[in-house]
Amino acid sequence: MTLTCKQLLQNHAQAWHEATVHPFLEQCKLGTIHPRQFNTWLVQDYLFVIDLTRMVGRLLAIAPSHHFQ
Repeated sequence: MTLTCKQLLQNHAQAWHEATVHPFLEQCKLGTIHPRQFNTWLVQDYLFVIDLTRMVGRLLAIAPSHHFQ
């Protein structure tokens, strides 16, 4: 069974709202966020991406080739 984005949004409207509506995101959108607050997020996001990349690399290194399809 394949779900479309529309179906996912309909079935999980509350989760989507909670994930996408937040004062931080609104301030980013409006350009009213304090630079210090944005820079803190940016550093945290950078650290997350570095560790995520390393984790994915480790998983790919041990994954069987036939799982790549």
